[in-house]
Formats: sequence, C-alpha cells, structure tokens
Amino acid sequence: MKKIILISLLLLYFGKNYAQDKKYSLPENGDYYSKMPYVIGKVKGNILIWENYGHGNKSIIRVYDNNMKLLKSVKASFIPYGREVQQINFINQQDSFTIFIQYYLENSFYCSKAAFNEWGKAVSSPSRLDKIKDAEKSGLFLYRFMHSRDKKSYGLVRAITDKKNENLLCDFILFRDNDAMKKMSFTIPVSGSGYSYTPFYMDNQQNIIFGNYKNIPTVNLASILT
Repeated sequence: MKKIILISLLLLYFGKNYAQDKKYSLPENGDYYSKMPYVIGKVKGNILIWENYGHGNKSIIRVYDNNMKLLKSVKASFIPYGREVQQINFINQQDSFTIFIQYYLENSFYCSKAAFNEWGKAVSSPSRLDKIKDAEKSGLFLYRFMHSRDKKSYGLVRAITDKKNENLLCDFILFRDNDAMKKMSFTIPVSGSGYSYTPFYMDNQQNIIFGNYKNIPTVNLASILT
C-alpha cells in the first residue's frame, strides 16, 4: 500500500510541475459559420491568426499578446473581392510572415504572395506569382508548398502529367531568404500510366528531393537553388 501511495504522490508532483499553462482569448462576435482560421504562430512578441471568411472574400489578421489578449484586428485587402480561395500557405520567419494564396477570379487562376510584420502591417508590396486564363476549377493548377527546415529557402511546385502519360511537367517558384525569386520548369519521363510521385521536399542546402515509382521505387535529386 505504501508503494502505491508513493507512486500516486510522485505522479501528482510531476503532473503539477509539467502541466502546460494554457491561455484562452475572449469570445468575439462575428460570422463564425464561414470562418476558416489559420494559426501563424508567434511573430516577434505577438501571436498571429489569419481568418478567412466566405471563400476568402474577407481576410482579417488577429494580433494577440502572450496572454491571448486581442491587441489589434487588421483587414487584409490585397486580394480583389469576389475571389474563390483554393489554398493558403504561410511561412513564419519569426520577425515577419509570408502568405501564399491561390484563388480563382473571373475564370482565371491566380497565385499571389504578400509579407506582413508582427502587427499585421504589410512589409512589402504584394506580388502576383502566376496567372492562368480560362482555367478550370479542378485543382489541376494548384501549387504545393514546401520549405527547408531552417525556413531560409521555400517555394511552390506544380506537377502535372501530360495527356499521353509519358512525362511529369514540373513548374517551380522558389525563394531564398525572402527576397530572391527563381522560376523554372523541367520534365520527368514517367514511361506510361501508373506512375506515382511523392511530395517534394527541400533541404537546407537548397536541394529539392522527391521520389517517383511504379513497380520499383526510385529517388530523384534535383539541385535547384545554388
């Protein structure tokens, strides 16, 4: 019986010391049925959350302190009204964050980028990375986001198999240290239908790594950023 009591006391002691200190924000009024929140995380001393409403027709950046007290709400209006957002990705660089947003507007596909500081203020002019006219809303043109472990290199990749299932057509939009952009494309032979490929990964040496396979797995290594 003494052993059981001792173990129980130890569990209570360690549980108390290692319990997480949770903070909650106060309830807010608004249309929560169409809201899609994205947690960006801590940027400098503030905690940021991006909120999307109604397929992206309205976007708000919520700025909180360490106690989850709302400090500021900023309306982000760098994307035209009436868009239909398909995908949003963020990369947190600790002193700022960058958003990549892909959307359809008037039968065209767009991919745009913008950067903000810890108060939700734009730190650079928004830039359009890609536009495709008369694009079908099938997800075919969507880019996949990737970044290195140290987050100094990141980018977007789109891989589409051609109509004959003979080649994988890859388009890259790559960044390094948040300022240099490089666009490039290349083709990978896949020799008929039935081929699959893994997600694309980027390491700290700016190599892009992925695999493609049918019956025997193979790995392709492409040194893209130098």
